[in-house]
Amino acid sequence: MSSKLYIKFTPPDQIILPYEPETTAYMQNADVSIPDDSTVYFNSTAYQITGAQLWTALDAFVVAVKTSLGLTLKVNNLSTKFKFLYPRIGGTATAHAVDLVSGISTGVFGGGLTHDGSGILPNGTNGYFNTTIGYTPSNFGQNDQLFGYVSKTDATGVYADFGVAGYGYQDVFIDSRRSGNTFSSRLADGTTNTNSNSNSIGHFSINRQSSVYYKQYIDGVLLGTVTQSSTTNNALNGEIHEFAAIQNGSIVAYSPRKQTIFYAGNSVTDLQMTDIHNAINTLETTLNR
Repeated sequence: MSSKLYIKFTPPDQIILPYEPETTAYMQNADVSIPDDSTVYFNSTAYQITGAQLWTALDAFVVAVKTSLGLTLKVNNLSTKFKFLYPRIGGTATAHAVDLVSGISTGVFGGGLTHDGSGILPNGTNGYFNTTIGYTPSNFGQNDQLFGYVSKTDATGVYADFGVAGYGYQDVFIDSRRSGNTFSSRLADGTTNTNSNSNSIGHFSINRQSSVYYKQYIDGVLLGTVTQSSTTNNALNGEIHEFAAIQNGSIVAYSPRKQTIFYAGNSVTDLQMTDIHNAINTLETTLNR
């Protein structure tokens, strides 16, 4: 009686990946380096969590975002909709500079900033993050743009939670609660437009799908439609800054607001904006931040 050994070969296109490729690239980046196991992070704090729980939470976020945008799962395709997306998982400056879209570190921190499991707290004096991504026609369609972030601090003043002015497309910035209790912004235009807002804690975003207007949202809900035409300025490469704005070579309007997620990409529908907010809210709740 003879025995035979059978080896079953599974074609690569039939292998089911346990996580989205962006999740794996982000968590395995050397600057994040979080294994999918029971290792505990942020021990004895409100943000205590295991590596396995972090993997699961981030992957659920990626899946929800892809689903809302109609992207195929298990494919590295966030880059077709986002220019960058910083989930700020890891609790250190090196980890917080890693972009979920590319899986690599794409920015530079400067000045006074505190990094931990709750996000990034700038000192409001000289702290900033330079994404190194230019606000230019090569990176953003003039009438096809989306920017958003999550703020954890209620503070009023003349700040820029992110911004760039005087380059490429005219200007882009948000001040989630400017003096006088307004959500103030520009999006590919040179005029500051406002709608009433009395709290700077939440998920703030701006979205342009038209040459003559753009929309402001808080927590995925439309706050107002701004009638303002988009314009171009020049071809200089102004790099998008967070916690401040870069204006003609000078960093200005430093913000004191703690932030977690920061993203930019192509425009979305109102429904997709709500879905993205729900995905963000679920992630933030899981991370207790």
